[in-house]
Amino acid sequence: MYNPRRSRKANLATRLRPPCLVKKANDPLRALTVSPEEKEKAMAKTVCKLLGIVFIIVGVAGFVAPKLLGAHLNPAHNAVHLVSGAIALYFGFAGSARAARGFCILFGLVYLLLGVCGWFLGAGPEHMLNIPTASPMLMLGKMDHIINILLGVIFLAGGVLGGRES
Repeated sequence: MYNPRRSRKANLATRLRPPCLVKKANDPLRALTVSPEEKEKAMAKTVCKLLGIVFIIVGVAGFVAPKLLGAHLNPAHNAVHLVSGAIALYFGFAGSARAARGFCILFGLVYLLLGVCGWFLGAGPEHMLNIPTASPMLMLGKMDHIINILLGVIFLAGGVLGGRES
């Protein structure tokens, strides 16, 4: 299609490209295709969205079932889950890909460190680790440590494999 505003070189370059590489602004199929770079950028945001929802569900369910999944949930622990979930959802939906990536790396390190330290510093067969808080003590047992290590690995994977925003 002739466009007098475009230079001859640009027009020639567009004509020489294979049709699959020509980007059209109003092409409906373009909206359905996602490049590998865009997938990498979206990974950290997706991890934030998914784990944010999980944290919110576990935080609310913890008030009803304090022994959910064998974890030691009390009001302080549930509050930590609700706050973590809200922050993760913020970065998943409203934050940039770079911010979501940074959040995933930071929270991944925190949860991984909490799980590993709890496992090795915890006492007894349950590896109980008591963390003093303003409300009743935050008690973490063996299952809590396993879950925290798993969350740390997932967050770190989302952050490290999440790509960089250019």
